[in-house]
Amino acid sequence: MHVVVLGAGVVGVATAYNLARDGHDVTVIEREAGPAMGCSHANAGLINGHTAVPWSAPGIPAMVLKEFWRDDAPYRVRLRADPAMALWIARFFGNCTPARTREIKARLRRLSTYSFERLQALRAAENIDYDAQTNGLIYLYRDPDALGAAQQAAAAGSDPRAHPIRLSLEETLEREPALRRTTCRYAGALLYDKDETGDARLFTEGLSRAAVQRGARFLFGQPVTAIRTEGNKVCGVGMAEGDLDADAVVVAAGTGSARLLGPFGVRLPVYPVKGYSATVEAGDRSTLPRHALQDVQRKITMTPLGSRLRAAGTAELAGHNTTIDARRAGVLHTHMRAMLPDAAGDAVPTYWAGLRPMTPDSLPILGATPVDGLWLNTGHGSLGWTMACGSGRVIADLVAGKPSPINLDGLSLR
Repeated sequence: MHVVVLGAGVVGVATAYNLARDGHDVTVIEREAGPAMGCSHANAGLINGHTAVPWSAPGIPAMVLKEFWRDDAPYRVRLRADPAMALWIARFFGNCTPARTREIKARLRRLSTYSFERLQALRAAENIDYDAQTNGLIYLYRDPDALGAAQQAAAAGSDPRAHPIRLSLEETLEREPALRRTTCRYAGALLYDKDETGDARLFTEGLSRAAVQRGARFLFGQPVTAIRTEGNKVCGVGMAEGDLDADAVVVAAGTGSARLLGPFGVRLPVYPVKGYSATVEAGDRSTLPRHALQDVQRKITMTPLGSRLRAAGTAELAGHNTTIDARRAGVLHTHMRAMLPDAAGDAVPTYWAGLRPMTPDSLPILGATPVDGLWLNTGHGSLGWTMACGSGRVIADLVAGKPSPINLDGLSLR
């Protein structure tokens, strides 16, 4: 079977790899010049295998409205005449209830846990070097009451792998010496020692090479103009340089997915949410933290990636605009220097901004469409790196007519 995968981010490449491994004839089409040039390029690098949570949660609407005009606010909405944005925000706020948060979190973790297992197996099979760190993730709290409440909520979960270790400030500094000269005032932390981190770009590039070795082809710099059908069956894709026939098409095009599905009456609830990162080369690798660190109040993460330190965070709704706002990007570097002054040093940061393909409930959309042979693997938002390997395996099985390896309730077209 000839399967065309649209998109060469981490989700699309994981899909292509699994399809090629199963023996399919696979072609990946990507509008950019190479793999992982979009949302997978310079993200935070977190792999929340057992601790994935939705963005929609109680208290988020109040936070957004309270900090609406602040340039350094974790969440920023740039108002525009955009009905799609208004509808997405209304649906997002509608999911910010305790009941919906619990339901969504359970569905996310069903996929994230499976995906984490697939990542570990794939890592061992293909020996991909992507600056992986397996010491866990430390969440830093400024408010002791918030720390206690977060620990209590996390410990109530049924999966012990998602239960954190509570650390006093002294214990935090003992485990993470890189924080000893921080100017941020923390009350303590929660350590999730089963979480991992790694460079999604390096992984995607390595996995694309592994897919090629298994027979997959990649066409870069090729925007897709249309998905072709005969009757209600996929027959190929249209590109500026000509058409390509296919027995099946998988749409893993991130924020570009909705445009491709529109002609078939499929309205994907995927909207671009811009995220930023700032990356520096550490002059002395011994100054880098041993864990990924997140300032919970500021919603900023610091991730060691080999010899580099990356600060990532913020959420900005501004349509499909990828322009870097110097003020918002600068907040990340300023916080990096305050949080980890020895590691940040005087290095000049490299800034990046990417568009997360977010759904209002943070749940990706996997599986079939009303069009025979047209499949979806999109809408992963900020969890694409976490869920890519599992999502790719799910889609490969479905395309082959096999049952999904996990329950897809709440994770399919809705």
